[in-house]
Amino acid sequence: MTINVKDTEKIRDGRGHAPEVFREFKALLSGGAAISSDPKRPDIYELQRGNEIFYFYLSPITGEVLLLAVWEPGHGSRAAILEVAISARPGCLARP
Repeated sequence: MTINVKDTEKIRDGRGHAPEVFREFKALLSGGAAISSDPKRPDIYELQRGNEIFYFYLSPITGEVLLLAVWEPGHGSRAAILEVAISARPGCLARP
């Protein structure tokens, strides 16, 4: 699946990531990027770029995007990182 967010004002940082990381995320989404959905959580997606994986929520109603987590594979447990991301927005994320 490909995403292309025309209105970059709808892309928000939900966890206070470094400004350069958030700028890269916005650029990827506004330029068109291949994403994959999280099979356990509706409206949650992953975008991989090189060694980084961006984990984000995409509102099906408003089209807003909320960056939840960024990590490099092999640096920490994916499950632990996602648990932290989920705790950041418990109202918008469904548990499996």
